[in-house]
Amino acid sequence: MKMTERLAHILACILIFGIMGLCGCQDKSENNSQPAEQTQPSQEDQSENTANTTNTEDGLISAMDAWNVLQDDIYNWAPDTKIAQIRAGGTTQWDKDGREKGWSFYVEGTVDGKTRSTSFSYIVGDYAGGQQGKFKDEDTAFSTGYVTFSPSDWKVDSTEAAQAAMADALQQNAAFNGGVKAQLVASQGIPVWEVDLSNKKANTSPFMYGGVKINGRTGEIMERQTLKNQ
Repeated sequence: MKMTERLAHILACILIFGIMGLCGCQDKSENNSQPAEQTQPSQEDQSENTANTTNTEDGLISAMDAWNVLQDDIYNWAPDTKIAQIRAGGTTQWDKDGREKGWSFYVEGTVDGKTRSTSFSYIVGDYAGGQQGKFKDEDTAFSTGYVTFSPSDWKVDSTEAAQAAMADALQQNAAFNGGVKAQLVASQGIPVWEVDLSNKKANTSPFMYGGVKINGRTGEIMERQTLKNQ
């Protein structure tokens, strides 16, 4: 009887310790899996982060993207703002995609009942000793002196104008490897892109240059200067 009681006691202890060990393993498994679920980012979050990095990494921006940043400030300055000219805010990059390190908008409008003019700029790229961000010049007590157009008439971005100009240049000469310099002006009350073409930045021979004028509302090529070798 004593031997039987001893065996029963041993078996009972083994059973108790086994149950405790199983519970402990289950707790560890739950604890280990829980942080992974909390810290793992969703696929949507990862794609958003990647997009934000890609959009700013080259320090270049299109004219319309720059306008979208500045337009609230411009309309607060003068709700009836008209645009006289849009051009690169600094040294032209001759980017084939029509982007710059910044853009300047020369505008006029009614301020305190009188016609005033000024310029707004938005800079995203690095200039030597320059700063990035939004800038405004002091008002002048007169109009810009240029023909103007309504911002609502402007539909074609600098990137679209550049694409049309580059396609036209490559049709003339498939070896053209240059870029563009674009400015938006008013002609007969409508916005017109004046796009210069050049391979000067590529530093290749022969040096080629030309240009087109593109309707800023429709994207249609209105006039062209045939691509030439110098």
